[in-house]
Amino acid sequence: MASSSSAAVFLLVAILFSAAALPTHASLISVYGVQVRGLLVCSATGNLTPSCLNCRGIAGVNVTITCNGARTSIYNLVTDSNGFFNGLLTIADGLLFDTSAVPCTVSVRLPIASCTLLAGSGTLRAPVTFIGTIIGTVVGLVAQVTAGAFTLVPLVAA
Repeated sequence: MASSSSAAVFLLVAILFSAAALPTHASLISVYGVQVRGLLVCSATGNLTPSCLNCRGIAGVNVTITCNGARTSIYNLVTDSNGFFNGLLTIADGLLFDTSAVPCTVSVRLPIASCTLLAGSGTLRAPVTFIGTIIGTVVGLVAQVTAGAFTLVPLVAA
């Protein structure tokens, strides 16, 4: 009888320790994919701005998505004929996703031959923002995010 009682106590302690190790912040979700959407336009910044509402999207540009400082996943997309990009980055090991601070960025290497308004060197980098949707798919839970405003990251001389 003592051994089954000891086993029950051990199981209860194990469950309590497991529960204590779970994230307590309500915005932390384990996801197995991130769907990224965005737009790259031919402007001085790569963004639509009030002074550039009629700027055209840039087609055929490679867009790189990285998460966790490129430690988790790297995914490449190509912009469509209107400059939009949309892709699903699957994460085999899962990613602890904080909906208030998405751990992914979007980047575009410069120059882009079809847009002389952009800088001739460097990288355009944009944070991604959670758009409030977690969807269930065949890969598991997927967070939907959108690319924010691009900023220029200049090349650093060696």
